[in-house]
Amino acid sequence: MFTNPFYPTYQGDPARIGLEEMESYCAVHPDSPSAMQRPALSIRSELWIALLGPSMEKGIVGIGYTVESALRAFDTQYMARDNARRVNQVKAGQGGNNGQRFGPIQKCK
Repeated sequence: MFTNPFYPTYQGDPARIGLEEMESYCAVHPDSPSAMQRPALSIRSELWIALLGPSMEKGIVGIGYTVESALRAFDTQYMARDNARRVNQVKAGQGGNNGQRFGPIQKCK
């Protein structure tokens, strides 16, 4: 069960519990950006923050009331930024197929 350390029923060390919940989330979602990138996890003003990068302004961030919701938000932001980067590469002609829908035609031998 994912918890927020500020709920009255919560007992324990928030850092330890946060790390355990992150490990559990990554085990269930091994191909997620959270599992692959392992963002830093912190808690501020009753919110969990998953951050990859030097700051919230320059990095990729997910925020939520639970570790799971912060990691889900991080995954969403990571995938959105990755998709935007790919679209920009294709528009600039830097994509793997230079903006073409299909690769070059190969002659059969």
